[in-house]
Amino acid sequence: MKKMQTKYLFLLVLAWLCIPLQVTDATASRMSKQDVYQLLKSGDSEVVQSLALGEREIFLATMAMNQGSTAQALAFLNTEAVKKNQLAALIKAEAYRRQSVEAADRAGHYAHAVNDDIGALKRARITDGLDKANTRLNAFVERVSSAKPSALQAVVHKPAVVKEVAIAPVKVASLVQPRAAVTPQPTETHVSAEPKASQNTKVEPAPAVVVESKESSPADVYQSVRAAIEIWREDWESRDSKAYLRHYHKSFKTLKHDYNSWVAYKRRVNGSKSFIKVTLSDIKIIPSADKGQDGEAVLVVFNQRYQSNDFNAESHKQLYMARKNSSEPWLILYEGDGA
Repeated sequence: MKKMQTKYLFLLVLAWLCIPLQVTDATASRMSKQDVYQLLKSGDSEVVQSLALGEREIFLATMAMNQGSTAQALAFLNTEAVKKNQLAALIKAEAYRRQSVEAADRAGHYAHAVNDDIGALKRARITDGLDKANTRLNAFVERVSSAKPSALQAVVHKPAVVKEVAIAPVKVASLVQPRAAVTPQPTETHVSAEPKASQNTKVEPAPAVVVESKESSPADVYQSVRAAIEIWREDWESRDSKAYLRHYHKSFKTLKHDYNSWVAYKRRVNGSKSFIKVTLSDIKIIPSADKGQDGEAVLVVFNQRYQSNDFNAESHKQLYMARKNSSEPWLILYEGDGA
């Protein structure tokens, strides 16, 4: 009896000692964000290659945004894989907004449109896309943590096996044909009328054509954006859908619309109004710190009062606009309500 009690006591102590070990192993199995980042960046593992097109770039950009590196995030978001991805477009807009805030802080009182108050710009967060991306990223981290080790290793592509093909012997004599004798023909010698340049003759290089690069000044950017917004407002009031929609970039996106669905939506809404009145106030224009693939970029925030025959509203609005260069028009890439 005593031996049985001792045996059960031993088993109970052993089970108690194993519990912490199991908890520790389960905790350790969850990969760190840095490990996941390296796994995504290499892109060689089976679990990464099974992701949908563009999802790897969105995850990498999200992690960079969480670390405060907007430049690195934009590098991932300016790739071909996410060119038509709406979620990537929203994260990209937020990255440019953050860069614009940093640029405004550095510019101080030289930022013409800030008017010593960039609080509205700092509150105008475009976080819907980033929140959604973080939810997906956390789910991916859990998936990676529970994946088999083989799924995390680099995928090795084996070379294709080439079957040996028997080649019938060919008689060399059948391949060699006698060549006809070639009678040499007299050649004509053409003497150029122009004298040849001697080795000592100095040849002057053609003058280089210098193309002067013209950078837009902050004042030029501010004035051109103000003019573009005013024309956009007037075209909106005119209810001329063709004129109004020409202000939008073909890559325009929101969380609900792409360019095509936005065109259909605005034509339907604007066409149903007997009049539209739009008033803008407290306009702030903040240029982006860096040029992206869309060229120059600005974030514009303002208060908007909208009036029509059947709807009135006041809101805080934000537009993300871009142009290839100073000779191109400003086009709207993103439009939404500010915080």
